[in-house]
Amino acid sequence: MSVLNKMERIIIESNDVDSLQKTKNNLLEKIIYIEEMNMEDKIMKLDEEINKTKPKFKKNKDESEIQYND
Repeated sequence: MSVLNKMERIIIESNDVDSLQKTKNNLLEKIIYIEEMNMEDKIMKLDEEINKTKPKFKKNKDESEIQYND
């Protein structure tokens, strides 16, 4: 059962307006949390790529300076 189907079932089973609203809010908070975690993961991966690229850039820059100085 997909997450969407599970969420839909939970909403359907909420039998009054108050519990339905609380359920929707709870689900939205969970979705937001998951998205924030995904963004943090993407940011971490981006930081890793930047950190990998910096030494390569420095090396290329140094090589370029050596070539132009010769």
